Amino acid sequence: MRISIGLHYEGIIVENNKKLPDAPIIIASNHPNSFLDAIIIGSILNRSIFFLARSDVFKAKWADYILRKMNLIPIYRIEEGHNNLNKNDETFSSCYEILEKDKCILIFAEGVSLVDRKIYPIKKGIARIGLGAESRNNFELGVSILPVGINYEQATKFNNRIIVSLGDLMPFIDYKESLSLIHI
Repeated sequence: MRISIGLHYEGIIVENNKKLPDAPIIIASNHPNSFLDAIIIGSILNRSIFFLARSDVFKAKWADYILRKMNLIPIYRIEEGHNNLNKNDETFSSCYEILEKDKCILIFAEGVSLVDRKIYPIKKGIARIGLGAESRNNFELGVSILPVGINYEQATKFNNRIIVSLGDLMPFIDYKESLSLIHI
């Protein structure tokens, strides 16, 4: 994938590049280019990553099998049917288990892919997964959020630059006191 990206884009500029620790991390990113964003993040970070993806792409049995082998996990959004939302209990449980093994999960914080150059409201999945995993482990797990921003000079065209900005790790333990105010 790195070779393919190199052929189609002038380059990827990574701001604040860092080696991630072997610890549970939720990568929270914007999502301006539906297919490429996960590939780009996966190609620049030094960790194996699990990805939350909208559930409708898992409908065919063969797709479900292949996508899960590629570390994709279905997330059920209201857009895919209100009656499916209870299936997220299994998704969240899977995420907790992944984090308990010191792995990384990528979540597109806005819940949708939009080319607009602005950030849309952030969905509650990051907080729910991170605080849920920590709560399940008495806040001894050490889950952190890694904020990531992706920007394409021209998202709909090839041969331009991609800028990826990595923020500082934000430990969930810092939000333990807020847990009493949040329904997980």
